[in-house]
Amino acid sequence: MRFRPGQITNDPNVPKINPLFEFITLLIWLSLILAVIYYAAGVSVDYFAGLIPRELENKIGAHYKTAFKQSADSASAGELSALTHALAKTNGDSSAYNVILVDSPDINALAAPGNNIIVFSGLLKKVKSENELAFILSHELGHFHNRDHLKGLGRGLILLVLSSAVLGSDNPVSSAALNSVTGVEMKFSRDQERAADLFAVDLINSYYGHAAGAEEIIGSFKGIEKKPGIYYYFSTHPSPDERAGLIKAHIERKAYKTGAVKKLKKALRL
Repeated sequence: MRFRPGQITNDPNVPKINPLFEFITLLIWLSLILAVIYYAAGVSVDYFAGLIPRELENKIGAHYKTAFKQSADSASAGELSALTHALAKTNGDSSAYNVILVDSPDINALAAPGNNIIVFSGLLKKVKSENELAFILSHELGHFHNRDHLKGLGRGLILLVLSSAVLGSDNPVSSAALNSVTGVEMKFSRDQERAADLFAVDLINSYYGHAAGAEEIIGSFKGIEKKPGIYYYFSTHPSPDERAGLIKAHIERKAYKTGAVKKLKKALRL
């Protein structure tokens, strides 16, 4: 009898599933798991951010006083601080805020832990009235009121830990998260930005007796942020058009008046 070997049809060493397909499946599942972890941890951070003692927040905030160098223009910084505290007191807030004026062409202001407000000098070159500047400062006070600065810090830490665990510490995602944690890029969600805008409208209305300045400064941002609409779909900030519409509707709903805006003080005209 002659032996004839048969064809092997079930080799245990040859995978039945395409390796590439298996890799993509595992990657999708890993991404979903990390997304769930990030979301759950983020919800926890949002809750516990309101429970962080002021003493601990001030210790965290001490870093920002050294990370951002105060401008040599002490008169401008002093006027910014005076306006900020006057606005805060109008809302019954007697907290001490540390306003840091930074020499930079950036047209921006940031709320950082420890009641630190960073204002870039490029912003003072853009605003045309005290009311517009008051709206921006009130917007940052709104972030403090809602504890957004701590929520953003906590989410940045979570993203840093997750990205470092999966991709290693030396990767673009970890670097971006670290920037967020250290205050170079303090961003908040679109819902938080909308809430801060409405807080600011209410505050300047209480301070001046009208809401002039809010729509004007947002209108100025339209000329600066010339970006396609799709950009804002992925951005943490609403588009200037959306912000302007929201502010206008809020003013009409609250029946706020419009009035004459105040000129900027000489020290604030850079």
